[in-house]
Amino acid sequence: MEQAQTITIEPITLPTINLEYLETIKNFFSEYKKKVKSLYDPVNFHFDIPESIKQTDIHYYVNRLNQRIENESMAIEFYYGMPSSLWTPYGKIRLVKGDCWYSGDGYEKKTELLNFIKENFSTSELIPLIKNYEGEHGPVYQINRIGEKELEPVKITSDQYFLIDYEVRASFIHELKNKI
Repeated sequence: MEQAQTITIEPITLPTINLEYLETIKNFFSEYKKKVKSLYDPVNFHFDIPESIKQTDIHYYVNRLNQRIENESMAIEFYYGMPSSLWTPYGKIRLVKGDCWYSGDGYEKKTELLNFIKENFSTSELIPLIKNYEGEHGPVYQINRIGEKELEPVKITSDQYFLIDYEVRASFIHELKNKI
């Protein structure tokens, strides 16, 4: 009789919170939020952006490909043509509180927002747009620069077995939000 094979999973090592890098995330969020608020008025477009990073959802670490950023870099993920989250080594930070929908001149403004992101953050495509039965995911763009600060190229680790204890994750997110 054959014995069942056991899969050993190494425990997840949480990243150290770097205050200087947190400032870089806050700078991105501030520039991005100003542009969104200048483009979209609540009468013609509902784009519910959080007022601060503390008020947004941060998930350590959930994204559709079960990938984690391992270094102090960033990527911005799109969903149906709109920015939806920022990938960081601290997890996926939602850029939208709820749903987004547009009417009237929404398409042109969506293009203007994409161009703003590409130009101001010197982006390069990391993962192309994927359309399948689940919907339209991506693209994901690597952010190369925020202001004068150059970011490292994104280093991604894909984990087939990514498990982290809920309490450990919740404690990490709480500590992160206290430092923002």
